[in-house]
Amino acid sequence: MTVDARSSLYGSTTVPEEMIGCWERIYIRFSDGTEDKTTRVIWLQTLSGVGDIRIAASRPNLRGRGGFRDCSKDELLKLAEQDCFCGVTLFDPDAKPFPTARWPKEAYLFRFQPVITFPEPGWIEWQGSGTCMIERAPSGAYEEDWRLQSGSRSFAAHLTKRDATTTTCLYVAGEHAIYARNRAVDLPSDKSLLELARDAKYDCSRLQELVDCEFSYGRQKQPGADFKIELSTLPWRQGQPLGVPWVEGLTSKAVNVGDLVFGENWTVESLWRP
Repeated sequence: MTVDARSSLYGSTTVPEEMIGCWERIYIRFSDGTEDKTTRVIWLQTLSGVGDIRIAASRPNLRGRGGFRDCSKDELLKLAEQDCFCGVTLFDPDAKPFPTARWPKEAYLFRFQPVITFPEPGWIEWQGSGTCMIERAPSGAYEEDWRLQSGSRSFAAHLTKRDATTTTCLYVAGEHAIYARNRAVDLPSDKSLLELARDAKYDCSRLQELVDCEFSYGRQKQPGADFKIELSTLPWRQGQPLGVPWVEGLTSKAVNVGDLVFGENWTVESLWRP
C-alpha cells in the first residue's frame, strides 16, 4: 500500500488537520466553578486514532517500585483511579453551535477504566492561531483548555502491534508518542475499577489484573533518539525509553508503508505528513 504523495495521507481520516498533534490540558473547569489544573492530561491525535492519558498529581510516587508485586493494596487502589483510553475520534465540522468531536462507545478501542468517564461529545473551538483548543460539554458540565505541544506536527502515525497477546497500539505525533497496551482480562463495562476491586474483596491478585493496562507517554529530546517516558499508568516505567526509536523512519521519503516499519512487528494503520 502506498502513501498518497499529493496529500501525504495513508489510512482513514476522521478529524481535520487542525486537530492532529499532541495536546496538553491546561485546566478543566466544571459547572460548579471548581477547576483541576494539576492532573496531567495528554491527548495525542492522529488522522483518526487517538490516545489519551490522564494521571492525577495525587498519585503516590511509585517510580522506585519494580512492578505490581512491590505495591501495597492501598497503592494498587490508587493506581485503579487512573483514567486513559484509546480509540477513534469522530468529528462533525458542520455541527451547530460548534464543530463537534464525538467518542461513542463503539469508537473506543479499550479504556483503562471500564466505564466511560466523560460520555458527552465535545464542542470544539480553536483559538490563538489554532494552538489553543477549547472543548466544552454541550450540557455545560465542563470546559477543557488544550494547548498544542511544540514539535508535534512534523508527522502523525497510528500503529498496531501484530501477534501481541493483548491489543497494543502506538500513537505518534512528531516528538511525542503514546504507547497503549490493553489488560489481559475482559471486564464488565458498567463498573469502575474501584467497584470491581470492592466486588473482589480487594484481593491483591485481582487488583493486579485490574490495573495491568499500560498507557505511557514519551517525548523525543533529539532526532534519532528514543522517546523517554514522562508519564505512565505504570509509574516505574517513567524515565525509561519507550523502545520505538525506529518510528521516526515514517517521515522518510519512501512511499511503501509496509517498508517504513523496518521489519518491526507493527502495522501502520494511518500516516499523515504535512
